[in-house]
Amino acid sequence: MTSEEAYRDFRSRVALQKKIVGVQKQYTWEYFDSGYPSESRSSPLILLPGPGGSSDCFYKQILALSVSYRVISVKYPPTYFFEEFVSSFDRFLDAIDAEKIHLFGTGLGGFLAQIYAQERTERVESLILCNTFCDSSYFTEQSSVCINLFSYMPEFYLKKIVLDNFPEGPFDEGQLFAVEFMVKEVEKLNRNDLASRLTLNTTSHSIDNPRINQENVTIIHTFDSCSVPVFLLEQLAARYPDARLAQLKTGGDFPYLSVPAELNMMITVHLRNFQQRKLEKMNLKSNSNSNS
Repeated sequence: MTSEEAYRDFRSRVALQKKIVGVQKQYTWEYFDSGYPSESRSSPLILLPGPGGSSDCFYKQILALSVSYRVISVKYPPTYFFEEFVSSFDRFLDAIDAEKIHLFGTGLGGFLAQIYAQERTERVESLILCNTFCDSSYFTEQSSVCINLFSYMPEFYLKKIVLDNFPEGPFDEGQLFAVEFMVKEVEKLNRNDLASRLTLNTTSHSIDNPRINQENVTIIHTFDSCSVPVFLLEQLAARYPDARLAQLKTGGDFPYLSVPAELNMMITVHLRNFQQRKLEKMNLKSNSNSNS
């Protein structure tokens, strides 16, 4: 089955859902929710895309991982402040009955995942960070003239800004499919989606002292072309010195589409290791209580 056929099969079997949350201001979250783990209390894996993606871009993860886990791929609604995103995400998780979660994020999605984990540490059991960053000041400096103007720019120009950051060839077959798929993803986004994401991406913020237990963090990056500068990837690894580092030889900016088998294996290993550590801690606690 080709990638295009797999995507059509995915859309025919997994329904796109929407949740509207908020009171004074409403936010519409679009998402795919698939998989029913044998352990009903298992925390779902939430997938957050980068500035050009929607819930569709993780369809290869849903197809592969939902056999064993509850996997939820989202398109987050337009928000222009980090506090606004955290509050909206809280309400969305409440609405889908996700008390605790595992978070996977790429690009801007990885940055937002860290911000949420910093503010709601008790709710985030683990983090998987792919081709992302922990300090946005570099992007603030690069876009200092535009940072307050994104909401006034026309849609075609906002799309051009996002697409101009896409990698250039030559590509192998997997990377070519990934880039073509993500170009279509950008075309589906509206002006408010794009303006809000570019605003968040260029708003100066840094995750200085991560609160999450770093043994529950995996950092993944690709060796070949990636729009996140190498020094930012190195800064991320230094910010989480006790995290597990995993590297993909190829995959470009969009390994979830170009090399899904390798990425899915890394995600699976991360989740299995987390569950193993959790069981070991439960056994130690049980043995301690028995001996007391």
